[in-house]
Amino acid sequence: LDIYQKYIQELLDSGKAYYCFCTKERLDEVREKQREAGETAKYDGHCRDLTKEEVEAKIAAGEPYVIRLRLPENHVIKFVDGVRGETEFNTNDLDDQVLIKTDGFPTYHFAVVVDDHLMKITHVIRGEEWVSSTPKHVYLYEAFGWEIPEYVHCPLITDENHQKLSKRCGHSSYEDLIDQGFLS
Repeated sequence: LDIYQKYIQELLDSGKAYYCFCTKERLDEVREKQREAGETAKYDGHCRDLTKEEVEAKIAAGEPYVIRLRLPENHVIKFVDGVRGETEFNTNDLDDQVLIKTDGFPTYHFAVVVDDHLMKITHVIRGEEWVSSTPKHVYLYEAFGWEIPEYVHCPLITDENHQKLSKRCGHSSYEDLIDQGFLS
């Protein structure tokens, strides 16, 4: 955990991350209002502009917090995907994701970027369901000034109802399909 603390502190010091003290109840209420208005439910930035003094007072008072990524407004994040080609997202359509949870542990989205960088990962190959998370990962690489790996998002194998194949849902495994005579 110490390794993540070093990197989260770097983001806090550079203003690319911030403390958020919003309660689960407040977040649920905000998201419900957004859904009722036909909007995409996402964090509303309530704690983005707290002063250093306000943050210190809340921490001293023992208020629980998370640490969120501060995405710049109306910024286009681009990356080249090995399957999809050039892909872009506008930060106005994304959420200031949580990087450190209230228990002090990093979220997957923060840890995977730090870990991949430290392990010198050059290519990330994963299912297409991760495409929507990739701009946040790319922005973290940019925020740290690190080299961005190449991304490849492979299409999912689906059933006749276009649902992702899963043994948990009773689907055959890849090996079962080969045994049934399907060509790889």
